[in-house]
Amino acid sequence: GEWQNSVRDKDLISPPLAPSAGDRYLIGLNTIGSASGAWAGHNGEIAEWSGVTWEFTSGSVGMFVTADDESNVMYYFNGGSWEPRSFEAT
Repeated sequence: GEWQNSVRDKDLISPPLAPSAGDRYLIGLNTIGSASGAWAGHNGEIAEWSGVTWEFTSGSVGMFVTADDESNVMYYFNGGSWEPRSFEAT
């Protein structure tokens, strides 16, 4: 699989107000509703703030990503959606 750099969060559906360059988010994974604002139409994609604009990466089969606010879960893209995969932190 292809490992992605981690994301800060996976539950947001609207962009944070003051992102830092390089901040990454997996949009709206466990959130009811559709992405809004600059993220509209990008549910389930990875958004990265370039310092000027949001750049989006769509999942591809075999892609993995972790969220900084979760210590024991990674997310695997199965071709249609992101699935949680638990592991034990040692």
